[in-house]
Amino acid sequence: MRQGRRFDQTFDEWLADSDVAKRYQTGDVGVKGLVLKYEQDTGQKLTEKAMYSRLEQRGVRKRGIRKGATGEKSKFRLWVEANSALIEQYKKGDITNEDLRKRYIDETESVVDEKKFANTLYGLGIHPPIITPITSSRRPHGYFNIPENVDKEYDDIKSQLGRDPMNTEFNIFSSGALSAINGGRYHKDVHKFEEYLRHRGFWKGKINSAKQLAKLLESEEIAQHAVRLTHGDDAALADVLSVIFAERITREQALEFMEESNVRGKLIGSKPIISDIIESGEHLLHLDKNQVIEDLIIRQLRDYARKTLGPIPTQDQQQDFLEELEREIASLSV
Repeated sequence: MRQGRRFDQTFDEWLADSDVAKRYQTGDVGVKGLVLKYEQDTGQKLTEKAMYSRLEQRGVRKRGIRKGATGEKSKFRLWVEANSALIEQYKKGDITNEDLRKRYIDETESVVDEKKFANTLYGLGIHPPIITPITSSRRPHGYFNIPENVDKEYDDIKSQLGRDPMNTEFNIFSSGALSAINGGRYHKDVHKFEEYLRHRGFWKGKINSAKQLAKLLESEEIAQHAVRLTHGDDAALADVLSVIFAERITREQALEFMEESNVRGKLIGSKPIISDIIESGEHLLHLDKNQVIEDLIIRQLRDYARKTLGPIPTQDQQQDFLEELEREIASLSV
């Protein structure tokens, strides 16, 4: 306890004797800069999170952020400021939006879906390196009056980004295509970017019907890998879907919707072959939570072993297969 008081006293003296508080409040220096300055001046180490916490305790915050602000936007801004090193990694493309979102959820105990999180970052000018914008000036007059050309433009941008573009990004990359959507030239019932995403089955909102789930299983590659991995096992598929689309569908909803014929037509019967297990596992493992997918992969590999070796395998057969199984699991980074 005494050591903690001495630490706080050192911090308070440092804060009083330097102009860092004023510079922080005016935005001239961030939390990371304060940490470096503090270590340089006192010889003591302090994490960015601890620096931010101590500043908050002493009422030192950037202008425009209210004391005791509890709104989600205020909390988000404070978290961004306290994690400047992590944000820089994201801006360089070293970590993904999903990596950053999971970190935010773990540290703040907030619930925010992937699209809202990315949009909020984008609104603060925070985004990975952006590809060269695609502009409608490259397209002949009337090019986007043809719906197939709008779809191709969207698909090209999605391919370059490695994910679905947000409204703001789509406008930057191809304002002509977005104009065609908003003007109803793409489809008579489509006048907003959100409606375009729904029309093509890309909408990231909640899945509230069997029809929406069927569209998801048909259009989303990651959902197709879930189907390949589970091969007709409704309970296992519901488990995986509730993990990889955690904020969009529950396990109970998935099981209910899978009873409908339009969903059942998207499912695969029989047991998976080894290539299904390995390839689908590679695509799904990075989305795993609570080892749901990892345990399923191991269970599927064991089932495959029993099917391959027969009811009474020799000791050598068992050993050979176990070694192969270990290699396959290692290749998945399980």
